[in-house]
Amino acid sequence: MAQLEAAGLRVRIADCLDVCEHSNVVVVHGHGVRPVWLGGVLDAASTSQVAGWVSAGGPGRARMPETLRRHVISRPAKAK
Repeated sequence: MAQLEAAGLRVRIADCLDVCEHSNVVVVHGHGVRPVWLGGVLDAASTSQVAGWVSAGGPGRARMPETLRRHVISRPAKAK
């Protein structure tokens, strides 16, 4: 979290996003597109890649780095 905030990004912490098997989960909101869910963002390198992508414009404005594609997960289905 500190690494993302240091990059000037707004960060909101949640206890549970219903995808615990993919911890740590980062949801990146974009511009005119659906949010992108990333799982397994556990180390400084992947966190730095997220920060760089978002700083460059994020979803809808900047191309996702290939190295982040392996972190993309499906959003959980809404409970009925």
